[in-house]
Amino acid sequence: MARYNYRAKKGPAQVIEGVIEAESEAQALLKIGALELFPISITKEGSQDHGFAGISFKGAARRVKTADLAVMTRQLADLLEAGLTIVHALDILSQQTGNKRLAHIINDIRDDIRGGATFTVALNRHGEVFSPLYVSLVHSGEISGTLEAVLNRLADFLESQEEFRTKVQAALAYPVLMAIVGFATGIVLLTFVMPKVVGIFEDLGQDLPLITVFLLSVSAFIRNYWYLAVGGAIFLFFSLKQIGKSREGKAAFDTIKNKVPVLGLFLRKVDIARFARTMGTLLNNGVTILESLEIVKEIVSNEHGKRDVRAAFVKVRDGSSLAKALAGGTYFPLFVTNMIAVGEESGQLERNLLKIADSYERETDKMIKILSSLIEPLMILGMGLMVGFIVISILLPVFQISLIAK
Repeated sequence: MARYNYRAKKGPAQVIEGVIEAESEAQALLKIGALELFPISITKEGSQDHGFAGISFKGAARRVKTADLAVMTRQLADLLEAGLTIVHALDILSQQTGNKRLAHIINDIRDDIRGGATFTVALNRHGEVFSPLYVSLVHSGEISGTLEAVLNRLADFLESQEEFRTKVQAALAYPVLMAIVGFATGIVLLTFVMPKVVGIFEDLGQDLPLITVFLLSVSAFIRNYWYLAVGGAIFLFFSLKQIGKSREGKAAFDTIKNKVPVLGLFLRKVDIARFARTMGTLLNNGVTILESLEIVKEIVSNEHGKRDVRAAFVKVRDGSSLAKALAGGTYFPLFVTNMIAVGEESGQLERNLLKIADSYERETDKMIKILSSLIEPLMILGMGLMVGFIVISILLPVFQISLIAK
């Protein structure tokens, strides 16, 4: 029987350290829970890790679509519940999936397991597809013997993330299309229509209005130096992208986004919902609070939120409650920290985190509907004003000639 060193909370402020004997890490976590303690971290004696050897906590650059991953996870859970071995189940999935890259990865995982690797280790070798959240939950399912249930929860999580992403894309599709059409219409009017029509009045020696002269200058620049405009746009895009890779640059961009009316609030609510859903899911599956914070700090997209989670990790490790640790920052509102405090007091932190996620997801759904209903008429109005401005500048010389003739 192995010995495990643990740190756990007995109430929001009291931290207890001790040693417990158990057959596995999962059994040790159950024994700690039976003592009415909330585990912060657990380490097997003689080991330098927490049962997550080799797991990278770097963010995963997903080259496989979330929808494909959700389907694979759901099907794997169904096959395991039907009594198939994991090797046999993976063999079937590799033949059924329509994503060639995912099929190749599944084959690699199957071969690794045949060679003696655990499912967790095999998944971690493909960190570009399977996020730290995914790997950590699978690890908790393996050590607790509840892999099928964990896979079903993972599939639910991935499906909800994909559904939310689809809602956002659907809300933005029409405004983006309108922006492209409006921009293309403006370019055509400026570069082809306007020079030909206004050129007639120039040949007649007619003085042109200032607005028309200005737009003619813009038109000439676009026609003669379009490559400078394109090159400048490309340079600006890659420069901003490079700046955004640094922590300071991303923090500056996030500060600007936070100050944008409505949009800033929306992005913050999305971030907090993602944080709460992920944290609650991890804790609900037996992952310790420190390991959960280590993972969610990479899931939070806003640099200010990341900073607060990193600071909370240090404070919780030193014995602070999660609520107090997050309240010391500026990103998480009072409602969130109060709900977390109540969860810690009642011993139901994971349930309260999931309640926070549900609340914020409902709010973001409402905001998506409001934003989509507002953006469409605003885009139509903006496109109409732009095209109308160009058309009026073309027609002004006509009006001038009519007035002179009278």
